[in-house]
Amino acid sequence: MRHYRYQILNVFTQDDFSGNPLCVFESSVDLDQNTMQKLAKQFNLSETVFLTPFKQEATSSNLQPVTIDYSMRIFTPSYELPFAGHPVIGSSVVASQLLNDKDEINFLCQSGIVTVNYDIDTNYWTLKTPDYPLSYEKLVPFELDNLKKLFNIDEFAGEPAYVNTGSEQLIVPLASKKLVDEVIININATDIWPTNKNGRKTAYLFSLDIDSNGALSIYSRFLFLSATDAAGEDPGTGSACANLGYWLFKNGFSSPINAKVTQGVKYGRTCNLSLQVSNDKEVQIFVGGSAIKVAEGRYFFK
Repeated sequence: MRHYRYQILNVFTQDDFSGNPLCVFESSVDLDQNTMQKLAKQFNLSETVFLTPFKQEATSSNLQPVTIDYSMRIFTPSYELPFAGHPVIGSSVVASQLLNDKDEINFLCQSGIVTVNYDIDTNYWTLKTPDYPLSYEKLVPFELDNLKKLFNIDEFAGEPAYVNTGSEQLIVPLASKKLVDEVIININATDIWPTNKNGRKTAYLFSLDIDSNGALSIYSRFLFLSATDAAGEDPGTGSACANLGYWLFKNGFSSPINAKVTQGVKYGRTCNLSLQVSNDKEVQIFVGGSAIKVAEGRYFFK
């Protein structure tokens, strides 16, 4: 009987019951797109990843040769994503195990090459966002008004914008953790929720704090509307964290930027992420976190 091995991981945590769960299929050879989508719906997690051994040379944005270890495809229960951070971090743990504890993994996703490195001191895997054109698009006035109605927000703590460092999301700054936690989706107003270029309705809401030593801390939530128009929340979103990094850069935060990001507290599954932004000739964004395997198994096909 044909079967495929998979692992379940909690990402952005070292705890058994926190972080963002992820399913990773160790090899997707002979699985077509339709079957992958059905499997993602079956597992019904934020994302399910399908790895395929690659071992081919590619060229990075700086024209350097890179050996790709795995191609990866990332699916929510409803659609495929070009890039997502928590699947990359979790898949790094799986790939490292399969490659004899390799501490640098190169993935090829739809948005481009993603390189991930392991730091033994922090137990974090840190990804560099794909070689992808960065974009930043402000909302027009009527979209801002709609956003306030949708989330019952009186004021923003900066300009909301669509940001894309590999997967476009709406980034929404608020003045405090309390205001972030108080946001509730007005389910009767979801028709006015701005839609991104991928046709998704999402919002990454955050507040920031700078302590007396200049350390930057971010508190965030990621809200979305599913393909069935159900309101949801994702506990840990690496691609949105990367987009936040570019938002900070575009809004005057001096490079290098280093921040600790906490997400998923309100949801009940705390995630801890690191965020770095540098601007040495070009903007580079790095998102890090840990992950642990909590289950493994085989999926059988008749």
